[in-house]
Formats: sequence, structure tokens, C-alpha cells
Amino acid sequence: MTKFTRDLISMFEISPNVTQVSVFRYNKNVDKNTQILLKDHPNSKEELLQAFDRIPYNGSGTQTGKALKHVHDVILAEGNGNRHGVRDVVVTITDGKAADNVTQHSLDIRGTGALTYAIGIRTPGRRGPDRAELGVIAGSEKNLFLLTSGFEGFNEVFARQLSSEICGDPCGQEADAHPLFH
Repeated sequence: MTKFTRDLISMFEISPNVTQVSVFRYNKNVDKNTQILLKDHPNSKEELLQAFDRIPYNGSGTQTGKALKHVHDVILAEGNGNRHGVRDVVVTITDGKAADNVTQHSLDIRGTGALTYAIGIRTPGRRGPDRAELGVIAGSEKNLFLLTSGFEGFNEVFARQLSSEICGDPCGQEADAHPLFH
């Protein structure tokens, strides 16, 4: 998951007038200690990626509703670097079914005008995210992606396709066809 997210971030030009990125890890809690706010690295993709590399991938639990509330209340706050008049894009990545309610927080995020995507990862033989729940988070079937072969589908090709879907190919790279992108 971390490799995919890193690949996705790498697809974008990072600058105050183009793309700013915020990233945080969640499980049963939101990791506020290593979160990256929009204002933290607005001029340097290298610094952003170095900060991303310091985010641990550990913990258990899937409190996606709590994470979505954090997006609405903290990440999208103007004081944390959110730019007025620029449309926000929120990508939620999960490999589990939420243990809390995601509906109201998803609606609150879209109420700000943000475009929302949900990416679910199902590992063969394990219970993964619920498609209906991902649909609530995404707000639209076309913004929902369910990778059914586990983390193998989380690769640079998929990252390029997702970046192209979100921003119309921001890096001038053409997305390759991939059977897991649906």
C-alpha cells in the first residue's frame, strides 16, 4: 500500500499553484503524529516523499468514519493549507470494512465541493471492504475502485490510471490499460 501511495504521489507536479498533497495513516485511530498537511511541503515533491517515507504502516482496526471526519475537520481546513477556490480531491484507501459509520462524514466532505474516490483492496481468502460502503465513500460508482487480487493490483500502472482519472493525466504520461482498473 505504501509503494502504491508513493507511486501515486509521484505522478503529480507538486507546487503551490498546481498540486498540494496531504497524507495520513489510520486504523483504529488517526495518526496525527506523522500526518502530512497540505501546507507542509507545497514546493517540494522530494521533501513530501521523504516525509511520506517516515509514516509507519502498522496498527490494526478500520475506523474509516473517524478518518473521514479528520479529512473534513482538519485536512480540508484552510488554516492547514487548503486553498480557497481550488477543488479538493479526497482518495480513501482501505483494505477492510469500516467498524464505524462512514455515511455522514462522506456527505460532509462532498458538501465542501470535494471530489471523492474510494479504493478497496481485497486479498484473496480474506474479508475485505464492502462494495456498498466504498460506494458511499466514493459518492459515485465511477469513483469506486475495488482491487480483488489484493495488493498486487496496487502498482504503478494503476497509480498512473488513477492520476489520469483524477486530473486528466497531469504528468503527460499515458495510462496503460490494466484489468484491475474498473
